[in-house]
Amino acid sequence: MSKPAFSMKVTAPKLNADGVRVELLKALREHGKSLVKVFETTTASWQGEKPKFEPEISLTQGEGAGLDIGMTGSELAKNKWFWLDRGTKPHTIEARNAPALAFQTQFTPKTVPGFIGSGPGGSSGGYAFAKSVEHPGTEAREWSKDIRKEVKQIFRADMQAALAAGLKRAKKG
Repeated sequence: MSKPAFSMKVTAPKLNADGVRVELLKALREHGKSLVKVFETTTASWQGEKPKFEPEISLTQGEGAGLDIGMTGSELAKNKWFWLDRGTKPHTIEARNAPALAFQTQFTPKTVPGFIGSGPGGSSGGYAFAKSVEHPGTEAREWSKDIRKEVKQIFRADMQAALAAGLKRAKKG
C-alpha cells in the first residue's frame, strides 16, 4: 500500500478495561434479577409444575452486552410456559391411561393476552367424560414480546449509563 494522502490520529487516555467490564456486569446482573421477578409473575398462580427463570448474561468484545432469561425445570413445566406464551393450534386430546377423559365443564384462564401476570382461575362446574375432545387451541399470551417492549429502552439507557460509569472508572484506574 502506498503512503496515505491523509492521516489523522487521536490519543486516548489509558483505560482500565476492567472498570468498564465491572460496571456493565453489575448492570446486567441487576436487570437479570428484575426480569426474573417479572417472568415469575406469569406463573405466580400456577398449580403443580412450573418453570424457574434464571438470568444468563454475556459480555464479549465485539458482541456487546447481552441478557437472556433461561428456564429450568421439567420439560412439561417449560413447555406449558411456551404453549401459553406462543399459543397452540386446535388439537385433539385423547384418553391414554384411562378409558375416558374426565374434566370439569367450565374453565377460567389464569392468564390472558396483553397482561403480564397470572391471577385466579381454573376449572369449575360439573364433570364430563369423553374418549377424546377437540381443544380449541390457546391464544398466545406473548409475554416475551410484551416484556421486551416494556424493558427495551430502559435496558439500553441503563447499559449506556453503565458504560459511561465504567469509562469514568477506567480513567481513574
